[in-house]
Amino acid sequence: MDKFTYLYKEFKNIYVMLNKNEVVSLLEKLGFEGVYSLKHLENFKELNKPCYLPENWDSLNDLQTKEDMIREATEFFEQDEAKEYLIEAYDGTLPKIDNEFVLAFVDDAFHNDLEWEYFSTYLSNLLV
Repeated sequence: MDKFTYLYKEFKNIYVMLNKNEVVSLLEKLGFEGVYSLKHLENFKELNKPCYLPENWDSLNDLQTKEDMIREATEFFEQDEAKEYLIEAYDGTLPKIDNEFVLAFVDDAFHNDLEWEYFSTYLSNLLV
């Protein structure tokens, strides 16, 4: 088990005794950065390390991994409404929705679009 995973597991057990500002301070010491939401760029390179915490989080269960985002995006793109969105976004042609597409989409969203909301909210807002 690497150092971050160990600290995360230990920290998850004690966070209930801390206020949100103290939790954010500890996460920043673990490498998370951000103005509204918190992102960990190094952890995003791996599938199962926490890398994103939205601004309006309630608990550390709201920490997301890249794997969580890939799963959510895959489920999202299975919906007919999402396919309609893609057809419109790609000038009338539905792109091939494979692992490579989903990974590229998640990577782009993480680095360029996610600012404060949950990833699931970000996906839902694409359909509005």
